[in-house]
Amino acid sequence: MRSAAVAAHEPPVDQPVMNEPIRVLIVDDDALVHAALTMLLAGAEDIAVVGEAKDGSEVMDAVAAAGPDIVLMDIRMPTMDGLARTGQPGTAAAAQRTLG
Repeated sequence: MRSAAVAAHEPPVDQPVMNEPIRVLIVDDDALVHAALTMLLAGAEDIAVVGEAKDGSEVMDAVAAAGPDIVLMDIRMPTMDGLARTGQPGTAAAAQRTLG
């Protein structure tokens, strides 16, 4: 019989076990924010920062190049902000999830 502590750390039977890290694309025009997010996420063994973009106009090319699972995007940026990019056709399908 397994202990409750061991069972508490196992994923539920209906949820898949993650073998690969979550692939994250960071979109932010502020170099300091981008560096801080990258450093923070690099400390997690189940997350990999796979790409970056400086504004919404660069997102589709960055998604095509990096193939992220999640796009972490600032909502206020020059040229095209995150809200405008999220509303554009094809953005939702570009990555599995977009967080703004």
